[in-house]
Parts: sequence; structure tokens; C-alpha cells
Amino acid sequence: MKKATALILILNMMLAFTSCSGTEPNSEGVFLIISSEDEAISSNADHADMEFLVENTQSNQAVLYKENILLAYEDFLNGKIGTETKGGFIKIGDIWLVSEVNKSRQYALCDMNGDGIPELLVSAINTYIFTCNNGELSLWWSDEYWNDYSKILENKDIIHIRHGVAPTHITYHYLILDEYGGEKEHIIFEKYDSDEDGIYDFYVYENIDDLAQEEWDQETQPYLSVKEIEWEEYSDSESFSKKKSNTSPIDDDAFNCRMEDGIEVQYFSFNDTQTKVIGNPRFDFWLTIPTEWKAYDRSHNGDGYYIDCENKNIDMRVYGEYSPLPEDFYIKSNDDDSTVTEFVFDSGINGWQITKVNHFTKFLYKSNGRYITFYLQYENDPTWFDESQEKILLIARTLRDGEH
Repeated sequence: MKKATALILILNMMLAFTSCSGTEPNSEGVFLIISSEDEAISSNADHADMEFLVENTQSNQAVLYKENILLAYEDFLNGKIGTETKGGFIKIGDIWLVSEVNKSRQYALCDMNGDGIPELLVSAINTYIFTCNNGELSLWWSDEYWNDYSKILENKDIIHIRHGVAPTHITYHYLILDEYGGEKEHIIFEKYDSDEDGIYDFYVYENIDDLAQEEWDQETQPYLSVKEIEWEEYSDSESFSKKKSNTSPIDDDAFNCRMEDGIEVQYFSFNDTQTKVIGNPRFDFWLTIPTEWKAYDRSHNGDGYYIDCENKNIDMRVYGEYSPLPEDFYIKSNDDDSTVTEFVFDSGINGWQITKVNHFTKFLYKSNGRYITFYLQYENDPTWFDESQEKILLIARTLRDGEH
């Protein structure tokens, strides 16, 4: 009876842990609260009885601790609490600012750091991972400084997959994180369709260029064969009663960011009937386009726009990306026929123009830790490019930061 009473009182004490901000259970010892109506447990109490109390108390504390962390995650997911990050205070509403094209709002639970306590993963345009550390809800990792969609994998690693142009290529960034969410390893590999015939023919793994496809496949298979965790779609009020499992291996085609339709952007006019201004809120850049042309958001992550010049043979787009890699990575070209020259924007920023005659040209604007790219592919109508130089240079020169 005395053992049962003591255990009930211990469990009542542990129910005081009601949120993530509570005290973490102490695995080194147990405090027993004894009712005044009962005698204190004798120091000569049976050793087996005491072991029973300790083991059950610690087990129940651990269960309660996990449950209270989950309650904190639910409060965050449902907008009741927020947390400080390097970029400022963040709540779930800040993450749910998705584009009209991409309305996906997902979450998952996964123990990312191996401490036995799940982290909260939230994904819309970007992916954020939250943990409960030293009694505080905190941001463990996010891809907000990456331009691309992230996959959180079954083995707790992360892969970014970027589809690029000039020439068509795919760049993979495979991240292995430490227990604190920092990068322990960063593996980069790419494949290019250098002659734009729809077949990849140039393979890069780390610093090794022009690998044979068989060698590239062998090197990258351990990374590309890993399954992604399964996400849950967010509803108005969430609890964590559902179990998570894994989905199919990575599929390159699933990352194709181009859409047949899109949302036409908002235009601004400043007493000029020949031009109009558009801006991108995610990467905070502006540019001027001819009045008769239109711009559409067809991206999956809000990084930029396609520009419709009323010629279906022309692929024209402008987009932003953060620049965590060396400068040479962004201005290099795998095409021997292309040239790189300096280009001065109206803002005074020095950038680059990369051109392959009769095929493509792109302008790179670097400022505030990110690149803005204005890209045109015109190989199906080179004459149009020659005839439209004035309008193309208008857009290129007017790429700029911040204000209209």
C-alpha cells in the first residue's frame, strides 16, 4: 500500500510538466513525495522494491516529457506559440506564406539528432526543423538560404535538387548533419545535357569532371536511392496521433519546376506607357519589362517569374538564389562555345553576361548574398533575339535590389 501510494504521488508530481518549457527529467535520481498520513519509506526498504519505483518513475517521466514536447509542437503548429531564430521571431504563419501556385502545407515528426525525442518538421516553400532543447522550442535547421526544394530522407540526411539551364542540368546537394543541425558533410554532384538534345552527357561528382555515366551512377546511387520521409498534410487543428512511414525513392521528374500555366504577377507603372515594373518578394529584387510583355509565377518555390514575350519559341525567365558556393560555381560554363563578359547594371553593380551565340544568354546580378539571373534561350528563333536587343537590355540593366 505504501509503495502504491508513493508511486501515485510521484506520478502526480510529474504531471506538473505541462509544456516544452518545463524541466527535463533527471535520469540520475528520483524525488519521492510522501503523504503526511503515511510513514516515510524506510531506509531498510527492500532493494527490489526501490528498483521497481526508480525504473517505473524514470520511464513515466520520459513518457511525460515526450508527450509535453509534442504538446509544444502542436501549439506551434496551430499558431499558439513561436520561437526566436537568427532571422527574428517566427510563428507558423510566417512559414505558411506559400505562393498561389504552391499551396502545400505539410508537417512530420522525425528524430533527426538521435536523442530519442522527435523533431517537428514543417514544409511549405521552405523546410524548417524545430526541436526542444534545454526546455526551449528552437530552430534546429532550415533551408531558407537555399533556393531549392529539400527532401528530408529516411536516414536523416537532406538532399537539395536544383534544375538549371544554360545548358539544361541538375545539381544535387547532399547534406549530412551533426546532432546540432550543422553540416558534417556536403556532397555535390551534377549532370548536364550539354548539347540540349534531351540526353544527359556530362557528369560531375565533387571535383571530378566528365565522369562516365556508369561511374557517376555508382558514386551517386547511395544518395539517390534513399527514401524520403512521409509528410502529413496540415489541417486547421493538428495532433500527432498518426504514424509516419516512407515513400518511394527520389524521382528527378518530380522536381520539374515548370508549369504550363501560372499566376500573372502584379505590375507597377510610373508614368511610363512603354514599360512596367515587377518585383519578387522572396529575393527582394525588381526589374522593368516592356508594357506588352507579361510575367507569370510558374515556380514551385516563389523564386522568380517566366516572362511571356509573345513568342513561344523563346524561354525567358528571371529568378533569385542564395549563394552558399564559390563565385566560380555560378559563372562557370560547361560549354566551350560560350563566353563570359562583365556587365554593368544601371544600379552600378558589376555582374556578368554568359552567352552562347544563337542559343542562350544570361545575366548574373550578385548582391546581398544572392544571385539574380535573367535568362533567355532563343535557339529556336535567333532572329528574334537580334531584333529584340533593346528590350532585352532594358530588362537586364534594370535588375536591382529592394525599392521600385
